[in-house]
Amino acid sequence: MRLSELHPIFYHIRIEQKRLFRFLANLKERKRFATHKELATTFPYTCKKHQSLLKRKLGNSNPKLQENKIINLKIATSEIDDVIIQQ
Repeated sequence: MRLSELHPIFYHIRIEQKRLFRFLANLKERKRFATHKELATTFPYTCKKHQSLLKRKLGNSNPKLQENKIINLKIATSEIDDVIIQQ
């Protein structure tokens, strides 16, 4: 029998423990993440190019989800723009 089956608090404690371990592992391996940015540089290669539609009709899904997706992509691209990935 799992501890989480005895009481729900154990489930939440375990989740926080996993988050803490992941945070500590990320601190330890921090050098692996790309952080160096070069501004106003033209690069000879494009890593990825996006050509799919951002807005499209998807069955009976809420159109607000499509708008939120576009906002999230704008936020993400502004953060990773000009990041250089070292080999």
